[in-house]
Amino acid sequence: MGTTTIAGLDEHVERALRDWGIPGAAVTVVHGTDVLHAGGHGVKEAGRGDRVDEHTLFQLGSTSKAFTAAAAGILVDEGRLGWDDPLAAHLPGFRLHDPWLTQAVTVRDALAHRTGHPDVWAPGMEIMGPDEALRRMRYQRQAEPFRASYVYSNLMYGAVGQVVAAVSGTSWQEFVRTRILEPLGMTRSGTSALDRWDDKHVTATFFGTAPAGEVHHTDAHDDNVAMPHRLGDGPARSMPWQSYDTLAAAGAVVSSAADLSNWLLMQLNEGRPILRRDTLREMHSPQNPHDTARFPFEGTTYALGWRNERYRGEPHVSHSGLIIGFPAQVSLLPDRRIGVAVLANGDRSSFDRAAHGYDPFAFHADVSLWVLDRLAGAPATDWSTQLAARRRAAERAHDDEAAALRAARLPGTRPTLAPARYAGDYQDHHGLYGRLRITADDDGLLLAFPGAGAFAARLEHWHGDVFRLRPMGVPYVRPFARFAVGPRGTVEALSLLDGDFRPAS
Repeated sequence: MGTTTIAGLDEHVERALRDWGIPGAAVTVVHGTDVLHAGGHGVKEAGRGDRVDEHTLFQLGSTSKAFTAAAAGILVDEGRLGWDDPLAAHLPGFRLHDPWLTQAVTVRDALAHRTGHPDVWAPGMEIMGPDEALRRMRYQRQAEPFRASYVYSNLMYGAVGQVVAAVSGTSWQEFVRTRILEPLGMTRSGTSALDRWDDKHVTATFFGTAPAGEVHHTDAHDDNVAMPHRLGDGPARSMPWQSYDTLAAAGAVVSSAADLSNWLLMQLNEGRPILRRDTLREMHSPQNPHDTARFPFEGTTYALGWRNERYRGEPHVSHSGLIIGFPAQVSLLPDRRIGVAVLANGDRSSFDRAAHGYDPFAFHADVSLWVLDRLAGAPATDWSTQLAARRRAAERAHDDEAAALRAARLPGTRPTLAPARYAGDYQDHHGLYGRLRITADDDGLLLAFPGAGAFAARLEHWHGDVFRLRPMGVPYVRPFARFAVGPRGTVEALSLLDGDFRPAS
């Protein structure tokens, strides 16, 4: 399990794994300059006996955003970048739909999710590089007011990663490795799933599939990696690691509990040895007051790569990350110099569950709040019971909505056209997506973006010309596609995700 000086923590984590049905986890706890706990619990892959330990690698997802903020902070300390520099000043190719906004958006705006500019699904569906993802941002329209809203944007973090590369003269990956991971002694950590796997064993896109098909932890180049799992009815099902290289600065860091203890110590010891104290404080300080409230915290705001809120009246700085099947959370009580990181290898997130308040980090809260309360001397609270009640309420809301959707399905309908007449290439009318292809075979219709491992899904008839998506890989997508058949008896349009597709000429 590792080493601990916190009585009862190992037992609490093991119980929480059973309660939440998660195969394995890794936890680290620091206080001041001391590592109080760094250990693993459960197994790397369900159905196999290899145990998680403090050196087992997990994907961190959006907890990587704090690494990107730190990378920018290092350049701020060196006088090579300013928090309020416009992105366009460093990225000549950066362009948004609104020319004024193109020139106005700053590094601070992007890191604080206050641009009003939304994410799109395309970078997780198609095989593309970071330059292409940046280029397509010009086709998006702003969703909310600039600097007066909270709109979470992985794309904007991708743009900041490009700024780091442009200013430093090296890639975001290399900068994070040489200026953050190595100085902090995070020797097991990396900046891409492909550091540990062959391409064929990793999904080619975030919502895609691994070209090799079934993947196990023994296929990795490293003999100590965890596997993400899809939880639900029946046994946990392992999945391949997911590529996030298109928007690496938003979520591509890989690490372990032992390595994250060094990251936490830096955060709680004035940024030493990589950041100035004032720069670290700026990263932790509220920048956007419009963030969404989270249980059981108060006054939630967004900082720079972190959330800033209050827990039991004290400042609480944290961030979560969700590579599907790999939920992660990092929590700090800066005034008490306490830090906790919790990594897990299972969740049951989906697009429709998220819409009903499903929290994929309930296990993490169960563990981290237990630790924070004990180290801070707070009254013992049964957070597990409260979190479980909230989870059940979210599941009921999800189930009720699913039942209502099934009841609304029109019975006895058939598609307007024969399957082969829906087949063909489609191009997004607004430029957010490239081409996709729909083919007809003995199993019905298959939708796929180009390239081995890109997003693909079976189209299951729902009613009329509406089809339900059954993804071949990661299931976290908006679930319906709708064809529009015109007066000539041909498909004129396809509404899918946030795209408006037309038959390609």
